[in-house]
Amino acid sequence: MSNGPDWKTIAELIGIGAIVASLIFVGMQMRQAQEIAIADGYSDLSASTYARSELISSHSTLIAKANRGDQLSDAEQISLQQFVTAMWQSNFFADQRGEFLGRKTGGPANYLAQFLCENGGLVSIWKDRSNAILGISAEERATATGDIARFVIDVDRATLDRCGE
Repeated sequence: MSNGPDWKTIAELIGIGAIVASLIFVGMQMRQAQEIAIADGYSDLSASTYARSELISSHSTLIAKANRGDQLSDAEQISLQQFVTAMWQSNFFADQRGEFLGRKTGGPANYLAQFLCENGGLVSIWKDRSNAILGISAEERATATGDIARFVIDVDRATLDRCGE
């Protein structure tokens, strides 16, 4: 017969309670960290959208010139190539960020395709730049693999669907 409380059992119950409480706390911290990461992702996307808008505005004269089919100087051609590359990078990394956060929408590829269709003078630059980005020839394009290739092929399909190019 026992004269007092069973201290061993009480200590074990307190230990189990502490472990459960710490696991609940860690779970809450993980959820909060995920929510912060998602909010940061949306904030980054907003900043990226603003930067894209600024980039488009700063190149609007060259884009209009390319859309009219006017002759571009070598410097203008280089500027538009870098512009298209920057647009690709912005949309590709937005796509990757969305995929990483489990929010895959296909929006960035469609956005870039829509922009290219609205500015037909950039479509040929896109095709040349995207081959260079992939490091392949136009003939090898359809068989390329990897995240970059998937995104380029998605843009190609969306461009074909939207503007027939």
